[in-house]
Amino acid sequence: GRELKRDNKKDRNKMKEESDNTNKKNKESGQKNGNKKNKQKNNKRPQITSFSPSAEEGIRDSQDFSIEVEPSPITDASITNVLFQITDPKGKSSSWIEVPKTGKNRYQLTIDGFAKHKGTKWRYRVKVV
Repeated sequence: GRELKRDNKKDRNKMKEESDNTNKKNKESGQKNGNKKNKQKNNKRPQITSFSPSAEEGIRDSQDFSIEVEPSPITDASITNVLFQITDPKGKSSSWIEVPKTGKNRYQLTIDGFAKHKGTKWRYRVKVV
């Protein structure tokens, strides 16, 4: 019985070592494949090339929110909508607002009334579909 246990321990150690080597190889190749897959996935989506105001900029009383969007480099599918959502300092979000197209790949929305909220922080999100 004792020798059987010793052999099992050797087998377990050998299996663990083989498993560790396999996991290491999978991890290395998976990271490369994962990054490639993520890059391909992102390339299928429209790309936001610029937006303003940036996170560092202050917002004026009447603020233009501008977004430039390029179609996907892979699919070249047209951009159907650019949507905008703003969240107030208390965390309440607006519904999604369609942003009007103002140029070839440019969309812009103007929102008034920020002066009465001076010193507060607002957040906004943009979604391209």
